[in-house]
Amino acid sequence: MLAGSLALGALAACSKSTHTATTTTQASGTTITGPSTSGPTSTAAPTTAGASTTTSGSTGAGCTTGSGTPPAGAHTKAIVDVDGDGKPDVAWMTPPDGNGVVRFGIHTAAGGGASIPFTSASPVERSALVVDADQHQPVEIILSDGRSASLHAFSGCAIKPVTNPQGQGYTFDLGDRIGTGSGIGCVQTSAGRRLVGLNIKPNSTPTVVNWTRTIIVLDGLTAHNGAVTSGTYHAPADQAQIALLGDISCGSQTIHTDGISTGP
Repeated sequence: MLAGSLALGALAACSKSTHTATTTTQASGTTITGPSTSGPTSTAAPTTAGASTTTSGSTGAGCTTGSGTPPAGAHTKAIVDVDGDGKPDVAWMTPPDGNGVVRFGIHTAAGGGASIPFTSASPVERSALVVDADQHQPVEIILSDGRSASLHAFSGCAIKPVTNPQGQGYTFDLGDRIGTGSGIGCVQTSAGRRLVGLNIKPNSTPTVVNWTRTIIVLDGLTAHNGAVTSGTYHAPADQAQIALLGDISCGSQTIHTDGISTGP
């Protein structure tokens, strides 16, 4: 839905601008890139039908099936519990091979897991953040190539794409196209924490930054655009919030400190 390389995460997404923010809802229709002005208006809590504290293929003690063992040379990172057994799991990512192919995987504490290829023509280092954005199963996975980010989830002991209402993979712009998105964050709402797409509007200046954030309504392995909030930050007073508009974060987690990448 959003495009770009910004995120209103831990601090910015949960902070108030020094100026009044306004909230609108989107008209019918959806898009998958850019902070579109279209999309369903619902911001209700996502349903969790079919979701449970354990994933299919588990024995009640976490995900035990699949093959998620990190290969030799892979970078690893401890992550949140993805399969509901109460134990932290491990994410891994391989450096590009001779053909530029990268793999991202999850190895569960119960011994199962899965991996997928992470292909991209972007010269920017690839990275991933595993975060329970809406605090409902399944746990979300954000894969970024620096230009855009794709949304996945760990479900049924597998890593699966989250799709929009048209059945396409849900993606965010990270600033590659000015005005269509700049980052990803999370925000607290009356219905709980929600993933948001962030955007710095084209009419911004270095000292006056106009922004929007769009609620991403997650429902298992599908997502659609929800309400849009807009506001203004002023530098230098709001510099921390402005910086987060160009990041990927959720709560206290950021892709730089809590994510995993193809780099060292």
